Amino acid sequence: MSFRFLGRMCWAVLGATLAACGSPSSLQAVLPQSTSGVAASGTARELETSMRVVDALPAPASSHMLFVSNELNNTIAVLDATSGKPLRVISGGGLDGPVGMAIVYGGPEFPFPILYVCNTGNNTSQFNAVTGKKIGTATVGGALSHPRGMAYLAPFLYIANDGNSTITVTDPTCGKGGCFSEPVVITGGGLEQPQGLKIAGGKIYTANLANNTVSIFDATTFAPLGVIANGGIEAPEGVALAAGRLFIANSASNEVSIFSEKTEKPLSVLSGNGLAEPVGMTEGGGVVYVVDHVTNELSLFKAATGQPMGTLSANTLDGPVDAYYY
Repeated sequence: MSFRFLGRMCWAVLGATLAACGSPSSLQAVLPQSTSGVAASGTARELETSMRVVDALPAPASSHMLFVSNELNNTIAVLDATSGKPLRVISGGGLDGPVGMAIVYGGPEFPFPILYVCNTGNNTSQFNAVTGKKIGTATVGGALSHPRGMAYLAPFLYIANDGNSTITVTDPTCGKGGCFSEPVVITGGGLEQPQGLKIAGGKIYTANLANNTVSIFDATTFAPLGVIANGGIEAPEGVALAAGRLFIANSASNEVSIFSEKTEKPLSVLSGNGLAEPVGMTEGGGVVYVVDHVTNELSLFKAATGQPMGTLSANTLDGPVDAYYY
C-alpha cells in the first residue's frame, strides 16, 4: 500500500471529524438528507472576482489534446493525444493540488472553451482551454471538501468530494462573469471517498476509494441508482465510459476492471501495458487513457476490445493524477 493511499485515508478521517464538529468548510456534510439522497445547500455564494475576459480564440476543429493534472508540481500538462508530444504547460492560476478537470463553453461572456480544474485546496481554477491563459479561481459556497473528480453535463458541473463523501452540483455559467450558482449536494448512494467521476447515458458514475465500489446516480434527479462491486475492484480511483463499457482504474492492484455499461456485469480485467498505480482515466477517439501515477506515463487501450496500445510519456508529467481528452 503506497504512502499516497495512506495519506488519502488519513484525509478522509480528518474530513469526517471536521464535519462532525460543524466546520464551515464542511457544512454541506451535515445538512439534512432528502429521500433522493440530495441535500440542499442554502449557503451564500462565494466567488473570487479575479475572473476577466481574455482574448477569445476559436477551438481547433479537431483538437485531439490531453490535459493531464500533475499533483507534484501543481501544473496541467497539455499533450498531443496521439503522439504524446508536449504542447504546453499551464501553471499558476491558483493551481493547488490539481486533480479532476472538465471543459465548459462559457457563452457570450466567455466565447471560448474554459478548462475547469478542481484543486484539493477546496477551490477551482479556470483557464482558456485553447491558449492556457488564466481566467480566475472560485470557490463553490463552501461545498467543496478535498475535491477529486469533475465532469460537466450542461448546464451543471459535478464535483466529487473525497473529504466528506459527497458530490457537489453547480451551474458554473450563471450570471455575468461565470459565477457559481447555489450548489446542490448529493449524499448517500454508497459514496465513500469518491474519486474519479464521469457522466454518460444520463447517469453519474463515481469510483469510491474506501469501499471498492462505483456509485451510480441519475444525472437529472440525482437519485441513487445502485452500486457496482466485485469484478476485481480494488482501491478504485478513475472511471471511463466508452464503447458501451465502464472502465475502472484499480490503484492497489495495478489493473483496470471492465464492466458492461448496460448490464453492469463484469467483463474482463486488464493488466500489464505499463499500468503502475493507475488513477485517473479519460476516453476519446476510441481509446481509453489511464494515468499511471508511479511512472509518469499514460497507458492506452482500445475501448472496444481492451487491446493494449502501449504508453505515452512526456517530460512535462510529474506525479500525474487525472486526464481529460479534448
